[in-house]
Amino acid sequence: MSSTAVSAAPAIDELLADTALRARWLRAAAWSLGGVGLLVTISAGAIGGDAMWRPAVSTFTAIVVVVGYLVAARRLWRKGAQALLVPSGLPLGFTTVAGPRQHVMTTVALAASGVMLGQGAPARLGTLSLGVALAFLLLAVLLTLRPVRITITPVGLLVRRIRTRSVPWTHLTSVQVPAGVNDLLSMAVDRPGRMPVTLRIGLRVVDVDPAFLAHLVRHYLDVPEDRTAIGAPAELARRRAEFLAAENAEDAGAAAVPPQRERR
Repeated sequence: MSSTAVSAAPAIDELLADTALRARWLRAAAWSLGGVGLLVTISAGAIGGDAMWRPAVSTFTAIVVVVGYLVAARRLWRKGAQALLVPSGLPLGFTTVAGPRQHVMTTVALAASGVMLGQGAPARLGTLSLGVALAFLLLAVLLTLRPVRITITPVGLLVRRIRTRSVPWTHLTSVQVPAGVNDLLSMAVDRPGRMPVTLRIGLRVVDVDPAFLAHLVRHYLDVPEDRTAIGAPAELARRRAEFLAAENAEDAGAAAVPPQRERR
């Protein structure tokens, strides 16, 4: 193991632990607040039956749940922290983790389930209302268990949205984050026997620095021999150090350029 890997390992381990802890807290906040909202709604139904005030209570509770999560997420958000991909075991690689916006959708789904349950006492709810409430609850579960995810593996990229799409390195021709669009990753894919396409992936719901993600993909696209190290924390540390060095050099170069005098 090189000296660079040894010195970088403690720093990357600390950053990865912070990323994982932040992801767990964001998920716990969404389900804790959403669960409390459902409990309040069900309790109101048990006490109030079909009283007119029950829908108002469930709607107010839903609003409090969503606002409460936004406040909690603001405190847990990555302000001042490095947003990284994390090593993944199955499949082997580096993968993104769900960000606050992903969990906002979970919270909204739980709140919507509570609103539907607030239409009347559970025993007297219509089939449609109960079905919609259960559908929102199932959506919240799916958003938690199958969040949007981008995984970089030795054989290519796996992009999981509604379904999972595989992009082998041999089919990927370029990748970029369009100027002025910091939440979009654009990849040019050329599959044999098919028309070239551009795959655009929104990054708002994942906790990742778009520029760092694009840097990683470009590096493994240009340097195939480094793909065998994908999945190792030390390899992530090397790529992060390379990315930060490039950013610092770019900032230093921009600062060194003298301002242009205005022409009269």
